[in-house]
Amino acid sequence: MRGPIEAYDEYTDEMIELKVGQDDPSDIAGLVIDFRYYSREGETTRRSLLCWQCWRIADRIYVRGYCPFREELRTFRIDRMSDVIALSAEQDTEVVNVRSFFAAFAADVTTAALRNLIEG
Repeated sequence: MRGPIEAYDEYTDEMIELKVGQDDPSDIAGLVIDFRYYSREGETTRRSLLCWQCWRIADRIYVRGYCPFREELRTFRIDRMSDVIALSAEQDTEVVNVRSFFAAFAADVTTAALRNLIEG
């Protein structure tokens, strides 16, 4: 079992600690996902993410967590994801409806500063 991962969160200017495994199934923190991601430039990559937060701004949903590919916290738009698989010790689960899956975890964000960082 891998120990906790420390990462810098540029949104809050703090170090955070993430660990694999959800303590609460209604909270996305600790969930590991694997997915195909389509960048705005049209590039497609396969990514994994140790999830930390999920939020909604208007009709867009974002998920943020530790990306081992970049070795830092990254934020992803779920409308640019496909072939999402939720990984757990018990089993890997294909996510059939990506929007519904993440919507169950998403908090509404109204903070203008965070909105500017994400969309800016």
